[in-house]
Amino acid sequence: MFNLNCKKLFIIATLCTILFLLSCAGSKYLYKDPSFKEPIPVAVLPFENQTTDIGAAELARLFFVIGMAEKGYTVLEYSKTDSILMSLGLTDGGQLPSISPEELHKELGVQGLLYGTLIDAQYSTYGISKKRKATIKIKLLQNGTRVWENQVSKSESGLGNILNPLAGLVEQVVDKAFEKAFAKYHGHPLEPVIEKAVYKLQDKMPGKRKVTSGWNK
Repeated sequence: MFNLNCKKLFIIATLCTILFLLSCAGSKYLYKDPSFKEPIPVAVLPFENQTTDIGAAELARLFFVIGMAEKGYTVLEYSKTDSILMSLGLTDGGQLPSISPEELHKELGVQGLLYGTLIDAQYSTYGISKKRKATIKIKLLQNGTRVWENQVSKSESGLGNILNPLAGLVEQVVDKAFEKAFAKYHGHPLEPVIEKAVYKLQDKMPGKRKVTSGWNK
């Protein structure tokens, strides 16, 4: 009986260990600095794109601009961010590692720098059914120090639901360059899952969402 109980305890302990390791693996990209508690002035930088879908990476960035402003962050105007980056010779998210965060903070004049990476973007159709998947990773720096990092995947099958993120745009992010860019990518096949992934990534970040743009959890 004793040996049997020992075996049961061993099995239970092993399963608990496996579950713990799996939970750790699932949180591999999760990081939060305890001192990061309030929204800060931030620039949402061009996203690095590890996929072949050019539009999807920029769409993810546009959703982040919307969402960060809705949560109370002071977001540097989209057009101004790109103009300053272009003056530094940066036109693509993949070029950002070539310049230090300290210099970007100085040039952009913000406390926060939001780096994003589109890791996965999949879209396929089977008759009238559609399958979509997007994986996004973000990293937020405050004065050169990482304060938040996470990665989320969202997928859906079926006809999907195209939302209307422009409905609740706050005034500070409405500029001609932003509207032009969004008009270019609005209606992208991956728009629903990208929107959901961005919402999920921002959900646990400091700040309370003051307005909504048709976000769907």
